Amino acid sequence: AAPTKKSQKYDRQLRLWGDHGQEALEAAHVCVVNASALGTEILKNLVLPGVGSFTLIDTHKVEQSDLGNNFFLTQDHLGQSRAAATQSMLSELNPEVTGNYVDEDIQHIVENNPDFFTKFSVVVVTQLPQEAVLSLADLLWRLEVPLLLGRVYGMVGYLRLVVHEHTVIESHPDDSKADLRLAAPFPELQQHVDTIHLESLSLHEHSHVPYPILILQHLQKWQRAHAGNLPTTYAQRKEIKALIAEGCRPCQDGLGQEDEQNFSEAQAACNTALLPPELPSEVKAILDHPKAATSSKTTPPFWVMAQALKRFVDEHGVLPLRGVVPDMHADTQSYVTLLNIYKAKADADRGKMAQYVAEILTAIDRPSSFVSDTMLKTFCKNAAFLKARSCRSLRQERDEPDSSQIDSNVEDPSSLLVFYVMLRAVDHHHATHGAYPGTLDDNFEEDAPRLSHCLSTVSNDLKLNATIRDDFVLEFCRYGASEMHAIAAYVGGIASQEIIKLITQQYVPFNNTLIFNGMTSQTSTFVL
Repeated sequence: AAPTKKSQKYDRQLRLWGDHGQEALEAAHVCVVNASALGTEILKNLVLPGVGSFTLIDTHKVEQSDLGNNFFLTQDHLGQSRAAATQSMLSELNPEVTGNYVDEDIQHIVENNPDFFTKFSVVVVTQLPQEAVLSLADLLWRLEVPLLLGRVYGMVGYLRLVVHEHTVIESHPDDSKADLRLAAPFPELQQHVDTIHLESLSLHEHSHVPYPILILQHLQKWQRAHAGNLPTTYAQRKEIKALIAEGCRPCQDGLGQEDEQNFSEAQAACNTALLPPELPSEVKAILDHPKAATSSKTTPPFWVMAQALKRFVDEHGVLPLRGVVPDMHADTQSYVTLLNIYKAKADADRGKMAQYVAEILTAIDRPSSFVSDTMLKTFCKNAAFLKARSCRSLRQERDEPDSSQIDSNVEDPSSLLVFYVMLRAVDHHHATHGAYPGTLDDNFEEDAPRLSHCLSTVSNDLKLNATIRDDFVLEFCRYGASEMHAIAAYVGGIASQEIIKLITQQYVPFNNTLIFNGMTSQTSTFVL
């Protein structure tokens, strides 16, 4: 079929998260508090790929300072509503996206219309004083609406993800290994391998046998000399690789061996292909979770399928077969035959999973459509890569800080967690003095004693033994709470990627605090 206009427009991103990911993005509604430089950069990166709709909340008027760090605002916007001006400019980037704005104080909405936030897929808060952040964060935590805090302070960027639970089926790991089950072949694979007699093949046929068949045949040859045991050491796997190497056909002139690429592939794959299948630790944690033990009418589809997966693993000892065969040097007929064997086994495993899911849905009085065939197929294909993330609430982080982690990192000169403490200190300065350091006096150094006192208070609250150097205090006074566009653009790019991960439930978001040092171009994440 000819590509549609939409598929041509979004071609590159569809390669990342597919049609179903794009559909989830187009169904999403994102709320951004404050049309700051950071907030605008985040929204730009969501509007361009086609987020369904967005709502900007901001009571500020456009000032001269906005023109220096927000490329969407011009002289003509001075004095206008910053929310209205930014929403209008952003909407021009993609006419398929619906933009809205609310010119109302966020605290007033929290106190008088808390249900306002239930319609959003994600709420993003940028450049908001900490006192206001906490009340909004408490509300969103109760409503179980994901929250992403974003901040740019001089040369420092900060992001904090606050979500009860985020489950990921399609985590797209970079280092996934082929699921070939050669250490424990299923009957259909073994039957096929037994029909192939290498010694009777022509040279062309011999050099195009798929490498999984070569590995399995030479593995079983090795096992016959080792009481049927599997190789458990690197040295033993080297012995099998040597057997495979010996299996190459000799050249017709008797000088050396033929250059058979499939045998080279088999040797290269031995180390990983001969490992017995085992349950990844993160998947095991999911199956051991209480939500995988029992279900109710409020159980999400992910945990219904996780409960079915637990039953499958308990019965079969392994995960459902993925049914994917990697590219390899083989003739078309041999490759397709092998691929169909793996696909048939994967279909059979998925059929068993479907039976378990149906039984669970019946028990909790849910329709079969609650877990679609497509969803279950994706789940089974990615069963080895499932992820479940949960974060502490912002209130928990404040009331029960991880003092030992923070203290040890602050003592480490290469750690970025010192900036987290400094951001807490400038927030305390704002709460105490009504302004950020460096914005009260023409000489920013005059704010240093006040910020030092705030830093001492924060350090005591965090129970820190480490001492933060005075040059950090002076640097944060010098920043004057400035929001530099270059830093906002970089942090906004990261933030928008994390939001898309949350919306599409693909790829794995960071957990749970990210700090960027613009002076050294260094980024680190911490679990706080």
